[in-house]
Amino acid sequence: MKKRTLIEENESLLPVLSRDLKSYKPLLEKVRVTFEKLDLESFTDANLKEVVITGTRNIEVEFESKMKAQLKKAGVTSTVIQENMMNGSRGIFQAFKDAVGSLKNYIPKRMWNEINYILPLDKITYENELFFISGEDQENILEDKGRIYLDTESEHRLYEKLNQFIKSFEALRADLEVANFPIKEIGSIAHHFLTLKNEKYSVTPNMIKGALERHEKRKEFEQKRMERYEKRLELTTNN
Repeated sequence: MKKRTLIEENESLLPVLSRDLKSYKPLLEKVRVTFEKLDLESFTDANLKEVVITGTRNIEVEFESKMKAQLKKAGVTSTVIQENMMNGSRGIFQAFKDAVGSLKNYIPKRMWNEINYILPLDKITYENELFFISGEDQENILEDKGRIYLDTESEHRLYEKLNQFIKSFEALRADLEVANFPIKEIGSIAHHFLTLKNEKYSVTPNMIKGALERHEKRKEFEQKRMERYEKRLELTTNN
């Protein structure tokens, strides 16, 4: 059994995802800043992963629990006063929740000819006050989205035969070019020189000479037409 063979790696994938990260950064910063206003703890990578994967509910519960504990510690016993103070604090949490929503709803822009794959938010790391794509995540993304492998014997065999076919086509095209019968596409070979019958191709005998002869006659016709044009142009100039 043949080993797994890499046949293509998309070199534009990581640069495009790096651009995604750049466009995400203002929204990521808004999430960080509004989170730290909750006064729960310093913003961490774990917090980032939690909000983009599971949402803000656990943080909301933690925030409200902390606010209630602070009110109790401060000796606020009036239910009305407690509720008013909680409502004021909920505005702070709502700003954080809105920032998370804006981040998760944002879609980075793409040019029409660029990859459709967009950097997942859970592939963004936050460490040392920086947002970035870790080397491990870059490798995982490349492996999953940017590389094509041959895995099976059948895939290797098909790939080798297709390459042999391309080499044969290029050699045939070169021979036809020398014979002044230029061919640009593989389909043109079938059109000019092959016949399909009962789902099988065979060489069309009369086209071997016929096509080349017609091409030479066309070339001769064009040459004579150009000569006539140049002669008329010369007569006009002389008169």
